[in-house]
Amino acid sequence: MTQKELSKTCGIASMYVSQLETGERFPSIGLCQRLAKALDLDEKELLRTLYQAKTPGVFKEILAEQRDEADHRDDRLEKLSRRIMGMSPEKREQAYDILEVALKAISS
Repeated sequence: MTQKELSKTCGIASMYVSQLETGERFPSIGLCQRLAKALDLDEKELLRTLYQAKTPGVFKEILAEQRDEADHRDDRLEKLSRRIMGMSPEKREQAYDILEVALKAISS
């Protein structure tokens, strides 16, 4: 997630996100809650990490980890998409059907 995306999701300025990353600013508990939700992190863990460490750059490390994980997920999705698109139309339909069943199974 980029600074711009995070700032939009949390309703803050992207400059503020930058200041959080560098340790110039420290988020309120309410903002920590919004950040945790936006970054799909455990709220209590994020609060504990930020407020116990109180070291500049901790937030930057957390965001970097999130970006790395997101990049990895995007890479996997892109590889799967290329594999599916390289299949014959019949095999592609089978792959879509399998994915739909799998997604329904893990979503319920």
